[in-house]
Amino acid sequence: MTSVSWQVPTKGKIIDSMYRCSGLVLGEYKIVLNRRKKRVMGRGQRQDIVGMCVNSGRPTISKKIRSRIRAAVHSEFVQGSANLRNGKRRPGKHEKPGDLNPSPRRVSFLMGHIGRLEWSHPKEAEKYKAMLDVAINRTVHNIHSFTPSSDELEDFPEG
Repeated sequence: MTSVSWQVPTKGKIIDSMYRCSGLVLGEYKIVLNRRKKRVMGRGQRQDIVGMCVNSGRPTISKKIRSRIRAAVHSEFVQGSANLRNGKRRPGKHEKPGDLNPSPRRVSFLMGHIGRLEWSHPKEAEKYKAMLDVAINRTVHNIHSFTPSSDELEDFPEG
C-alpha cells in the first residue's frame, strides 16, 4: 500500500489559479487582465477602492478625509470668506478677496465632497449640507462679525 501525500496549496498558487480562471472568462469578452496592476490585500490591510475603504463590508471614507471636509465646511460656516481676506486661505481662481459669501466654484467644490461623503455617511453629509446652506445664504445685512447666531449653532450640535 502506497501512501499518497497531499499538499496544501499555498496562497500564491490559489491566487494564480484565480487569475487564470478569471482570465479565461474575461478572455471570452476580449478583456485582458494587467497582471502588474493586481494587488491582493489581506484582512489586516486597508482595502481601498476609489478612495473608499471596503474592509468592513460597508464602504466608508477615512477619518482623515472626513475631518478635512468637516474643517472646510466649518470654516465657511463660522467665518465665511473672512479666512480669504485674512490670508488664512488662498483665493480660488474665481474668488475675489472682498467677497463675503463663498464663490459658486467653492460651493460646488464643497458640495462635491459632501456628495461623496453622502454615499457612506448620510447623516454627517446632511449636517454639512445644512451648515453650508447657512453660509451661502448669509448676506452683508445679517453677518455679525462672521459669527453664526446662537440659533444657527443650536441646529448643529458637535459630533
